Amino acid sequence: MLTTRVALAAVLGALIGVARGGEEQKVTALQPAQLRTLTRHLPATTYYPEFALTRHLQGRLLIEFHLDETGYPVAARIIKSDADAILQATALRLVQGTRYDLGSFDIDPGTVFHTTVMYCLDHCAEDVDYAGADTVVQISGSEAPTRYARR
Repeated sequence: MLTTRVALAAVLGALIGVARGGEEQKVTALQPAQLRTLTRHLPATTYYPEFALTRHLQGRLLIEFHLDETGYPVAARIIKSDADAILQATALRLVQGTRYDLGSFDIDPGTVFHTTVMYCLDHCAEDVDYAGADTVVQISGSEAPTRYARR
């Protein structure tokens, strides 16, 4: 029975190779600089915390993480911050709930990625992300209808 499964797997592999034009598709490992090119899906609960809004709290964080094979960040941790604790906790939840469409990229579990999360009330375009960030998420507390912007 095991021999039959192995033989069937070999036949299916050959058929897939023929369907692809006879060439094996190469999968490359995602590099940090390529993270910006991927489509990302922020959690539906992306928001500027009301507590922070009423106290006019702003700040930015640099968060380090790895990606799992489904495109979700794992082992996320803050490595730099000038933000209040409520913004830090909200930013960590945001990063952990974001999903990246990996496409044909393979994931090396040892690859480290970085993202800057910025919370700003006004003049958000003037804020600067941390050097070394692979992506940036900017969340505005202004009265604009969209409460976050992605770069």
